[in-house]
Amino acid sequence: MALIQTKALVLKAIPFQETSSIVRLFTRAQGRTALIAKGARRLKSPFRGYLETLTLLDISYYYKPTREIQTLAKADIISRFAIDYDANRAELFYATALIELIDRILPGGQKDEALFDFCVQILETLDQHPEHPAETFLYFLIGLATLLGYQPEFKSTGQPGDQLFYHSSAGHFSYAAPQISDDAQRPIDPELGALLQTIAGITTPSQLMVSPDPNLCRRAHAVMLDFLGVHLEQRLQLRSLQLMPMLTT
Repeated sequence: MALIQTKALVLKAIPFQETSSIVRLFTRAQGRTALIAKGARRLKSPFRGYLETLTLLDISYYYKPTREIQTLAKADIISRFAIDYDANRAELFYATALIELIDRILPGGQKDEALFDFCVQILETLDQHPEHPAETFLYFLIGLATLLGYQPEFKSTGQPGDQLFYHSSAGHFSYAAPQISDDAQRPIDPELGALLQTIAGITTPSQLMVSPDPNLCRRAHAVMLDFLGVHLEQRLQLRSLQLMPMLTT
């Protein structure tokens, strides 16, 4: 049995038996991992209050390859994201949507340090620059697709009359002359195409200065979630984003 030390993002904690919790984590060392935190719900537990969603931890856990659920040994808080948000802040919903998406798409035990670092970077950006949450989430979706090996291409060919299309059956973007007709092609209007191209061209989230109509961003989110869903063979409807229109953002 090995003792592994790593950084970890809390995805979800579920009560287990009378006093323990099963916690799903995105760890830097081993990807998505399930741990049992024994006695975590006792009043004097060293884990109490540490296993909240959107918390970045420094943890140690006992690892045995034959076990599906490993055992948490120690946890220290590095950061709590979205802790200062009130219930109707858009940043909270986008941060939660990031966690929800990662929890759904990552297979267990698949190490991905680059993706882990990228997720932490996005959560830090939402905390430190809350003025552009919708654009930050779009930047995350495009970056996520790229890190997973499905980099979308939005760059125009520069030919007169070119139109950006999203091919929903194959999950890719391309430019073609407007007269081309194909049931699998969905035309992307110029404003939406320009937003996708602008965000894709940004190299760091600190450069996010655009302030488009929130509805335009949400349309871009929907296209990118469909794009990811086609490649991952999942229907990616995020509850966090479905709840957000009910509130003031």
